[in-house]
Amino acid sequence: MIRNILTIGAATVFAVYLFSSAFNSDCNFIFSKDNYDVFIVSLGLKRVTSPACISFLESLSVPFPVLLIDIHVLQSLHEEKCENLSTKRIKVAIDKAFRNNTDGNESRFQFFEMENHANKDYFQFKTQPIRVIPKNFKTFFVGNIQIPSNIPLFLEMWKRSILLKCLNLPMKRNMTHHIIENGKEAAGKLAEFRDIMLQFNMFPSLNGGTLLGWYRECGIIPHTTDMDIAVFAKDFHPDLDKFLQSRSSPFRLLRRIGLLNDSFELTVTTKTGYKVNTDLFLMYEDTDGNGNVQSWVGGASYTQKYKYIYPKYDPWCAADLYGYLFWVTCSPQKILNTEIYGMKIFQVHNIIGKTQPIMYKEMGNGEKKNWNKFM
Repeated sequence: MIRNILTIGAATVFAVYLFSSAFNSDCNFIFSKDNYDVFIVSLGLKRVTSPACISFLESLSVPFPVLLIDIHVLQSLHEEKCENLSTKRIKVAIDKAFRNNTDGNESRFQFFEMENHANKDYFQFKTQPIRVIPKNFKTFFVGNIQIPSNIPLFLEMWKRSILLKCLNLPMKRNMTHHIIENGKEAAGKLAEFRDIMLQFNMFPSLNGGTLLGWYRECGIIPHTTDMDIAVFAKDFHPDLDKFLQSRSSPFRLLRRIGLLNDSFELTVTTKTGYKVNTDLFLMYEDTDGNGNVQSWVGGASYTQKYKYIYPKYDPWCAADLYGYLFWVTCSPQKILNTEIYGMKIFQVHNIIGKTQPIMYKEMGNGEKKNWNKFM
């Protein structure tokens, strides 16, 4: 059977070897039918050609495997500016099995223990503070030095890697009807969608009720109707939309509303395994009447358009949800208090569905007509 194939540009999908070339493809095709396959083959990697960088990599020597986590060195490799690297100690991560074997290498390397738990989908680094990154990034070796294949992607993950703890509060519920019966399986499917978004260089963060469930009770609110994540509009890759409409996608696109520059939202569901819906919101930035920068996501029904407003999002951190890594705001209580929950974040709400946002407006007839094109 001959199938239509669309190849789109993304981040990294398979392992590559040292100094291999990257290739990119930017496609602007629009398909109206779900009758094509998508293979993501482009890499966020460029050839290393600088003699200084090649010489630097070849000069590194350590008797056991280590992972290069030195941000300065990685950035220099990516920019091919390695002339001043030879005299500095290099930060690397090692398995705890080799922790007692570092004598004699301390002058060249600064070692940090890395934990790899079978029941977690991330590596944990004993830095100060503790950091975590997903396990599924690709690497190549130079001797025993393991180097991320996609350096920009790794640097972005490291930027978001400080691990936050949730409150783990006991919640007394009288409800017997649970929409999400298995929080761990739902989180696993959300992590699968996270990995797809990473292939498009997008870093989703927990949002709305999913952020509340993680922060308040270290889980998923059982009576919630779906999972909520968000990504900044400036980082959204339109090819994700095309991929979700393909046979190759493990998720099905259920709904698309809004415009890319205004209240855009996708709803996806799983094709196989545990059934759970996920809403992906684009997050925008603007200023309020006092000139303060604020973040917001949109929402809509057929008669109303909503605007959920937050303070300007601070740097991102990482969270553990049933053993899966997700990114969250570094100030979850401030964001949740400001958003739609106020100080009631510590109370159980038995209302199934969306909570009233801070701000909303009814659309005029002309705006409503335009909006319905995207429902």
